[in-house]
Amino acid sequence: MNAPPGYNLETMAAIADEVEAELLPLVGQDPQAYDRGELFMPPLKYMNLGVSAENLRIIAEPMDPAHMEPMMDGITQVYRQYPGMRAFAARGSIISSNDGGTRSVTLDVAGKIWLRFMMWPERCIGKRKPSSTIRASSPNPPACRWPSH
Repeated sequence: MNAPPGYNLETMAAIADEVEAELLPLVGQDPQAYDRGELFMPPLKYMNLGVSAENLRIIAEPMDPAHMEPMMDGITQVYRQYPGMRAFAARGSIISSNDGGTRSVTLDVAGKIWLRFMMWPERCIGKRKPSSTIRASSPNPPACRWPSH
């Protein structure tokens, strides 16, 4: 949840306390309780709440993986109780950073290490997974031997 301009840490911390009080009781609850309609959103396996003057962030996982979308909808509902806030929930990935998808890793290397990672496997092995990409921009690729230190 992103705050509009002019919010401060004290205000956001107070909101975080309210959000925590609403969601923390869901941690460890029985997923069947949500299926029976006893809970407003799916129970959480864990919840990590972070707050700053500009935003409030929750990292959570539902007890039942099939409840991912309803969990995100529930968190967004809680966020929307606060006027003026930009409320949303999204699946995160430690790999993607919204740059190429969840199966993408961007590697930025330079110098001699560049030769090891970028040129040798492509020229010498020649076998890659069809979805992998090796980009090389050297006008003079090295011979097929592992570069020495």
